[in-house]
Amino acid sequence: GAEDVSAKSQEEGGLPPGLKEYFELMQTKKQWADIGKRVGEGSAEMDDKEWSNIQGYLRKLYGSGDAMIALSRQFTKKERDAVAENSKEFKKAVKAIDKPAAAKDPEEFMKQHTQINGYLLRWFDIRAGKLEEAPAGAIPDEI
Repeated sequence: GAEDVSAKSQEEGGLPPGLKEYFELMQTKKQWADIGKRVGEGSAEMDDKEWSNIQGYLRKLYGSGDAMIALSRQFTKKERDAVAENSKEFKKAVKAIDKPAAAKDPEEFMKQHTQINGYLLRWFDIRAGKLEEAPAGAIPDEI
């Protein structure tokens, strides 16, 4: 099969330090969007196993909070502080969403999914130098 480039060392043609984690975070962002789409549109045909797979995925997602912090080492102090706060809220939210996943409650799951998605997107915003004082979504773009 296709070799996992991210698993190789740099000398073997792998990714430089930090890039692997960055690509994993990009992948996480996409997987999380896919999970939201599935629950949002197809929860009626989801069985216990599928819900339980989502719960398993949440454990991996929780670890992304640490990746966000590790990847912010080169950021400014202000950005690192924002990432640390965002990561803390992200992890809290990931812990909380296990409840509606366990209860197979698509409405509550989607409410919290959107919130977690906001924390994920906020990390990419901070990385892009778009650090604003208020959390994402608190202030409308047009006033």
